[in-house]
Amino acid sequence: MKNVALITGASSGIGKDLARIHASKKGDLVIVEEEDKLETLKSDLEKEFGIEVYTIVKDLSQASKCL
Repeated sequence: MKNVALITGASSGIGKDLARIHASKKGDLVIVEEEDKLETLKSDLEKEFGIEVYTIVKDLSQASKCL
């Protein structure tokens, strides 16, 4: 099995730090956030660490928005 992490709230704060830590260990990522900042983070992590990053723009703060 490939080393992949799913990280929510990935565009800032703890989520961003966790994404960078996992990427530094050559783990691929699926990052989720309600903001469009994910594409910049995706590009930065892929270039810096040579990993694959998949993005999902979604607000997970309310169950009704997740459907």
